Amino acid sequence: MANQTLTVWQQITVEFNGHSLTGSYAMEKGIVKVKTPFGEKADPSSPFNSEWVARRLLEELAAEGKV
Repeated sequence: MANQTLTVWQQITVEFNGHSLTGSYAMEKGIVKVKTPFGEKADPSSPFNSEWVARRLLEELAAEGKV
């Protein structure tokens, strides 16, 4: 049996250009991942809080029109 871990996705919301936008984020193997129905982004874990990194990634997805 392979050793598998469960990835727990959490909802995250940011305000962007006057709109409330929602996505999901998770930590997986030291990488913060954010996804929406229209795209996803990932960033290696940094000294910052994973939720802060996830918010930044969601804002980047919004700027790209992927939210």
